[in-house]
Amino acid sequence: MAMRVNEVASPKTLAEAVAFLRRHPQALPCGGCTRLLPDPAFAQKNLSLLSLGWIKELQAINRTDRYIDLGSCVSLNGVLALPNIPALDPLKKALLTIGSASIRNRATLGGNICGRDSFGSAFPALSAMEATVELRSAAGTQWLSIHDLVGQDNLPAIPAGSFLDRVRVPLRDWEHNCIVRKGPGLLPGDTNITLTIVANIEKDAISEIHIVLTGRQLVRNRALEMRLTGKKLPLPAKESENCHHDFLESAVEAGLPAGQAIAVADSVRAFLVDLSGGAS
Repeated sequence: MAMRVNEVASPKTLAEAVAFLRRHPQALPCGGCTRLLPDPAFAQKNLSLLSLGWIKELQAINRTDRYIDLGSCVSLNGVLALPNIPALDPLKKALLTIGSASIRNRATLGGNICGRDSFGSAFPALSAMEATVELRSAAGTQWLSIHDLVGQDNLPAIPAGSFLDRVRVPLRDWEHNCIVRKGPGLLPGDTNITLTIVANIEKDAISEIHIVLTGRQLVRNRALEMRLTGKKLPLPAKESENCHHDFLESAVEAGLPAGQAIAVADSVRAFLVDLSGGAS
C-alpha cells in the first residue's frame, strides 16, 4: 500500500516546528526521510510530515569538557567526520554499519534513533554509552535518558507530539568496544540486529561493562552486566560460557530467531575472551 501524505511542513525555526506540532500532534517528524519508504508501519497511514532539516539549531554540534551535544539533524556522515574523539568510537563504529555513503549523507542521527517499528543501529551504541536526549513539544523541552524512548515491551516508544532536539553523549572513553550488525538489509528493519558492547578495565578487573542488542526490541541483561562488573581477569572459561547462556536466553525471550540469537551470544562470549586477553 502506498504511503499517503496529507500535509508537509518545512519550518525554518523551532517555534514554527512546535506550532505545526500543536496543530498536528500526530505529525511524523523527519530529517533525511531515509526510513519512510522501506518502513511498512508508514504504508498504512495518512501522514502529516514535519521536515526538520532546515532548522539550524538541529544541525548544531557543541562540545564541553564533559559531553558533546549532537543536533538531531546532523547527518550520520557529519558525526563520522568529527575530529578524533575517542569517546565517540562506539557510535562511529555503529554508524559505519548503516547503508552506503550516500545514504549516510542524507540519514540523520535523530531519524536513526527515533524509528517507530524498530531500533536503528545508533540506538544500542548510545544506550551503552548512557546518552541522554532532549525532546521538544508544545509543552516545552525535557531531558530524558535514551532508555526512556523504550517502552515496557522493549519496543520503540517515541512520545507523540514531540521531536528530538539533540543527543548528549558523555565524553567518557570506552577502551574496549565492539559493534556487531547482522542482517541483509542496508536500512534498519526487522531483519537487522545490532549488538554493542563497551567495557573498561581497571587493575585487571572489569570496572564497567554494558551489553545492548537491538532489532525490533531492545535486549539488555543488566543482571549479567552487574555480575561481570568487578570480575577479575582473565575470566574462567566457565564464566564466559555462563554469560553466553544467559545472553542467549535473553535474546530468545525477545523473539530473535535461534540462528541470530546464537550468533549474538557467540559474539558476547568472544568479546569476553578477548577482554581477558587484553587485561593488563
